[in-house]
Amino acid sequence: TYTDLLEERQVAVESVLNAGHIPAGMELFKSGDRTQKEVIKKWIEDSDVYFLILGGRYGSIDPETDKSYTHWEYDYASDLGKPMFSVVISEKGLDEKVRLLGRQAVESEYGQQYSTFKKQVLTKISRFYDDLKDIKITVLESLQEFSENDKMIKLKVGFQVKKLVILKTFKGIMLS
Repeated sequence: TYTDLLEERQVAVESVLNAGHIPAGMELFKSGDRTQKEVIKKWIEDSDVYFLILGGRYGSIDPETDKSYTHWEYDYASDLGKPMFSVVISEKGLDEKVRLLGRQAVESEYGQQYSTFKKQVLTKISRFYDDLKDIKITVLESLQEFSENDKMIKLKVGFQVKKLVILKTFKGIMLS
């Protein structure tokens, strides 16, 4: 679900920068000997907060878990007890995405898994977004709340498919 959320991820990164923190996107990581999941696990482990941008697609399936990589990351961050916040595309926002991108903006193959994951996400701190401004507002407000937490010092942001994971130096934020 990387291509369907390019603008959303860009707005989230810009918002993190505007809040005075340092973004580091998963797409910027260099190839190495470690697997993608090992890199993602390390970023999540080193994070203080996890932020998810959930669009209209479930994403690529991890063969080890039979979940999308995003779902697996979300569960991993949750299992570690990471503070989390999410923005979930609204029906209005999804209709606009379909108008712009066509049916590729909507999950067609893994609809049941997407629905289950969305319900799971909505049980935790989350907001719906209609457009990019809603993401910007949510990121800025949430980062302000997290930065007021005395455990966090400075943010560094990492990305993966749909979410933002806040990592620490305040180590930071992880975006997914």
